[in-house]
Amino acid sequence: MGHHDWKKDTDVVDGLTDVNARRSIGEGDAMEEGASAEPVVKTKRRKHLRKNRIGLLLLLIVLVVLGVAYRYKGLFVAATVNGSPISRLAVIRELERQSGSQALDALVAKKLITMEAAKRKVTVSAADIDREIKTISDQTSKQGGTLAQALAQQGMTEADLREQILYQKELEKILGDQVTVTDDDVNQYITTNKATAPKGMSDGDFKTQIKEQLKGQKFNSAAGKWMSDAKKGSVINYFADHVAAPELPSLPDDTAAPQGQ
Repeated sequence: MGHHDWKKDTDVVDGLTDVNARRSIGEGDAMEEGASAEPVVKTKRRKHLRKNRIGLLLLLIVLVVLGVAYRYKGLFVAATVNGSPISRLAVIRELERQSGSQALDALVAKKLITMEAAKRKVTVSAADIDREIKTISDQTSKQGGTLAQALAQQGMTEADLREQILYQKELEKILGDQVTVTDDDVNQYITTNKATAPKGMSDGDFKTQIKEQLKGQKFNSAAGKWMSDAKKGSVINYFADHVAAPELPSLPDDTAAPQGQ
């Protein structure tokens, strides 16, 4: 029986141990590299998804804006000529150029009336306005027309008329006795002008008509003076370049009393 070389066996075992150790270390390094790479992949994936969500959100916002713009295009475009749009802003600028001063003056007048009415605690009820509309409607009917036709001819709506009556009634209450017309005033007018009732109209209706017309004349005169004084006593700053501080236009006298026949 020969002599066994135990040293060789020991060297083989040591070699196998080294191989296994290196294999274990390699596997451990690979596991560590895989473990460290996994969070990086997940982070990139989350960033990609976040970008996609932001992109979809922006696209949705654009679609909504376009949809709203199309649905309410009348708010931005007044008309088109052979496909070329005319913006509402262009229309507004043109209107301001043509009659901006008059429109602004009317708004200033309304503001002054509203402020003075609030100061004096003047109120006008819906019933007051309804009565005035009925009176106007009745007068129009007697002339063979309708209130709707009369408003259409003047380019007004009933809402416009109600607003006009509101300011007129407020100003009437502000002016008080300055616009009062008595029966003596009516009789004096009839005597001075030798006025007679038109054919088919009763004396009572004739006097009522004259009274309203005289009241209208007094109102126009007193309202013009009050408005001029109110403007002088107020601080009014005009900022629109195309509008100079306007003078108060004389109120139209469309209530001239009838002359005698």
